[in-house]
Amino acid sequence: MNKALIVSGALALTILTTAGYAASAYQVSAGDVPDAPPQAVVSFVEGQPNPVSTALVEEPLVVGQALSLHVVLVPVPDNVDFAYAIVNNQRVIVEPASRKVVQILP
Repeated sequence: MNKALIVSGALALTILTTAGYAASAYQVSAGDVPDAPPQAVVSFVEGQPNPVSTALVEEPLVVGQALSLHVVLVPVPDNVDFAYAIVNNQRVIVEPASRKVVQILP
């Protein structure tokens, strides 16, 4: 019984520490907002079919904020400067090198 409590406590501490680190890693400072994508990129992303699944994140989506590594980025053909992802059932255009959200589509 005591071993189970110790393991549970250690696991909870690890999760809280990791969550705190992850939250601090994705903070955005002024001036970090990437440039808006060209209209051709927006049109391409809007025209893609709805995915079977979506990445779920607890943090609100914010332009300039980096997406976590578990979010799968899909490259935009003919424009290596942009990718997109479906997060919390919303399409977002992302700068793949930094994983920063460039635009959130309605």
